[in-house]
Amino acid sequence: MSRGQRLAVILLVVLLALGLLVSFGPRYIARYLVASQLDELGIEHQGVETLKINPWTREIWLGPVLFGTGPSDPGQLGELGLRFRLKPLLNRRMSLKRLLVRGVDLVVTRSQDGEVALNGIPLSRFISPPEEREKVTEKGSAWGAGANVIELVDSRLIFDDRRRGDLEVEVERLTLREFETWKPERPGLFELAAKVNGIQLNWSGEARPFADNITLAIDSSTRDADVPKIVRFTGPWGLDRREGTYDAALKYEMTLFNSGRIEGHTKGSIDIE
Repeated sequence: MSRGQRLAVILLVVLLALGLLVSFGPRYIARYLVASQLDELGIEHQGVETLKINPWTREIWLGPVLFGTGPSDPGQLGELGLRFRLKPLLNRRMSLKRLLVRGVDLVVTRSQDGEVALNGIPLSRFISPPEEREKVTEKGSAWGAGANVIELVDSRLIFDDRRRGDLEVEVERLTLREFETWKPERPGLFELAAKVNGIQLNWSGEARPFADNITLAIDSSTRDADVPKIVRFTGPWGLDRREGTYDAALKYEMTLFNSGRIEGHTKGSIDIE
């Protein structure tokens, strides 16, 4: 084998090794970082090894994953997938083409003394003291964030308030489109189909959550809201009558001005029996 051939073979091996490192290295590094952070927080977990990062297609996938602590039932993330852009990172922008979250199952509890926990994990573990948050805010300009499409599908959240009752939110689909912090005046669009304690909610509309004057417009439909479903969360009302239904088709328009003033309008129909 000539010297030139040997150099070609060596170069090919180096390129192959670099290709393998770029293709598979990020996923193993990310798995280690995520697992070590969860271990440090004392959170039991299963499924972190499903984390996959493809730098060539700029995609990240994870799931199914279970997490929790102690005797509480574990929380679940069925699937998370996102596709991101690299160029906006140069301008301190985290820009996603699409984020999909599927099969989330979480239980949030609030104890008699007011402590809030997520599947047995106290949320106080994730909340830094006010003075630390102020230090982070002071460091340079903030990053921007945005996405073309964010979808949450087939998910459930149970909020168990030991001082009142429980609230079960079953999300069939929540879709957010074109929400970007660097375009504050352009409205983002949203659609929601969900049940709250069996009450059917269908919402759609637009919002400007990053503008100086925050605006929100909702076209809403509420069906099958009866007294037992509401009392399940609020607790007994102390009334003799315990039946009744509520259905509504309403349109809301609301503006929160940067001065603190709020202006809103509502129109539509309400049917109460």
